[in-house]
Amino acid sequence: GIIPDPVETPFFWAPACVPRSRDAGAPPTFTEKLMNVFYNLDINKQTIVDVDTLLMTLRSFGVTFVTNPMDTLRAADNSIDRTLNFVQWSLVGETNPALVDLLFFSFR
Repeated sequence: GIIPDPVETPFFWAPACVPRSRDAGAPPTFTEKLMNVFYNLDINKQTIVDVDTLLMTLRSFGVTFVTNPMDTLRAADNSIDRTLNFVQWSLVGETNPALVDLLFFSFR
């Protein structure tokens, strides 16, 4: 028979669990860190991160802000509802990889 061409499907991420790297000896990829941090921040398991929860978590880890963190978060939260979905969180992470690292290693 004829094998049809693959159909592109949009990528939707729903965290059922935090995946581990396939190679246990390899350091986590940036995507794995993003997913892990998002999963840990999504305390109500609604696939969104509340901005207030994020700021509270950063403060609990001893982070002090020299600029207004809302400026960075507002740029990603285009719906202005003070929540971030995974795509929006990825935008925050891409512009602030040190933030993702800080949260990733603090949650461990």
